[in-house]
Amino acid sequence: MRWCSRGSIRYYCLAALLACAQNKPQHQAPDAGVRLLSDEEWRTATAPRSGPHEIWTAACNGSRVGQEYLLFPSLVCPQQYDANNVVSFNACMLADYCQSSADCTAQPNGICRGLPSSECVYPGDDRGKGCEQDSDCIFRPGGTCRPSLGAGDTTCLPTGECQTTPPYACGYPVEAPCHGDDDCTAAPGGTCQLGVGGECLYNECQVDSDCGPMARCECQNVRRCVESRCSSADDCAGFACEASLAPQCGNLYPHVGYYCHSEQDECRSNDDCVGNRSCVYDPAVSHWTCASDCVTR
Repeated sequence: MRWCSRGSIRYYCLAALLACAQNKPQHQAPDAGVRLLSDEEWRTATAPRSGPHEIWTAACNGSRVGQEYLLFPSLVCPQQYDANNVVSFNACMLADYCQSSADCTAQPNGICRGLPSSECVYPGDDRGKGCEQDSDCIFRPGGTCRPSLGAGDTTCLPTGECQTTPPYACGYPVEAPCHGDDDCTAAPGGTCQLGVGGECLYNECQVDSDCGPMARCECQNVRRCVESRCSSADDCAGFACEASLAPQCGNLYPHVGYYCHSEQDECRSNDDCVGNRSCVYDPAVSHWTCASDCVTR
């Protein structure tokens, strides 16, 4: 389950993995260098947490997560490689999480950020389970047998129980968020699970002067210093001053800095780049170029 290895894992990921571990025992996990949890420890660790919630939905202009949301810890699933450098399995372990800024003291200005979510959960939910055709997916209306993300991957829970992702698995249309059990009527016994996963993040700055020369302070989930070699066209001999993404796969992250366009540029916008390439500033050549989908610094 490659989708279980990135960032904070939402509740449905925990629920799906736990259901697989309980309903379909597999082989013992290879030694990942961490202590395995007992079933009781696992249930305790993944249970809803009550108590004060000083968790922010965004660091800069967001608001605190409502008290009606409970806290679920996250899983991290680093990939383990065999002797041939091929991924053999994902060994999941519990990640650190926070409930307030008091837990975020590794650096100054720590905040605790989480995203509230709600999802209806029903007994016997077969999402993610193997199937061969749509008629195998009868848990609730609209079920389809679709290719699994990360098919063939083996994911091992901290209890030592493992699951291999099937080639095809049952999926259902996304439901509207729920606010209570009364919203969960698509199947018998529905309950509304509310959760928020927390992670510690830190503001690098509050104002531009905190960033030193040739940098500015911007809100990118938290306040970060980004390189700023220009502020306007006045700094660029009449050429545009623009923000650039990093030349890397996907460009899914915020921009990394502001740079001048010039006569040496290979492009002025993404429209000048063939295919799915992006027009970005490349520090290696000191001008704007068309970066391929998977160019890394």
